[in-house]
Formats: sequence, structure tokens, C-alpha cells
Amino acid sequence: MIDAPDYGPSAVEAALETGLPVWLGMSPVRSGSGALGTFEEPTGFEDLVKAVIRPKLSAVMVMHTKPDVVPDALDLLRGYTDRPLGVYAETGDWQVPNWVFNGLSPQDYVMAATGWVAMGAQLIGGCCGTGAAHVRALATGLPSRLGRENGDPR
Repeated sequence: MIDAPDYGPSAVEAALETGLPVWLGMSPVRSGSGALGTFEEPTGFEDLVKAVIRPKLSAVMVMHTKPDVVPDALDLLRGYTDRPLGVYAETGDWQVPNWVFNGLSPQDYVMAATGWVAMGAQLIGGCCGTGAAHVRALATGLPSRLGRENGDPR
């Protein structure tokens, strides 16, 4: 999870130097002004994207992010990369010392994921607050394989 442009580019470059496929994960958050930011205040999400996107990435992921933030993040990312996009959103809340499972039901998570797929996301999973029921719902509620164009199953 890359959240800051000060260490992000070096981390991405080091990962790419291994020669292995690299999936970059970033976690946008909604700031008080409504703009996309990161956990590393006051970094704007677009500033982070500009700093870390590389053509050799295998995929770019929106991760550990509230579902309602995902569409804006995907929209922004598509302007900076043609790599496959993915989402593994969180649902619920963190209240020290535990995660509170008060977020989207598995069926509602699939409905959100259907919208992400329509926006071009090809890799879908779950982060904090999702469980086996969410993954089962994704497996049965989404196409098992999407084409790169028009979201058509192939």
C-alpha cells in the first residue's frame, strides 16, 4: 500500500527491478472538502498517482478504501494508466481495538462491485470488513472473466 509520494516512487521502482509482476495498491480517502486525498495528509490522491504510476506495472489497485470513494478513484486512475485496474474495498469501521463489521452486506458489496466493473475494474476482491460471504457473493454475482473492452465476458 503506497500512500505517500516521498517513499512511493522508490518503492515502486525497487519492486519493478525484481522483474516480477507488480500490482500497485493505493488507498484514497475522501477529505473534508470532498477531494480525494490519502492517509498521509495533506497528500492529494492525484499527486500520489502522478508520482508512482509506471508503464511497467502489471495492475493498479484501489485498496483499503471506502466503497463510495472507489468510483472517483477509478475515474482518476484511468486518466493516468492503461494497466488493468482492480478494487478491494473495505466496508465497516475501525474502532480501537477492533474492526466493526457494520458495513455493506455481501449483496450490497456485489452491487457496488458491479458498478466498479462497469467502470473498467477487472480485479475485484475485499479488504477490511469483508469476509467469506462477501467473497462468495462476488464469485457468484460477477462474471468470472471480463474482456478488456466493453466489460463483455470472454
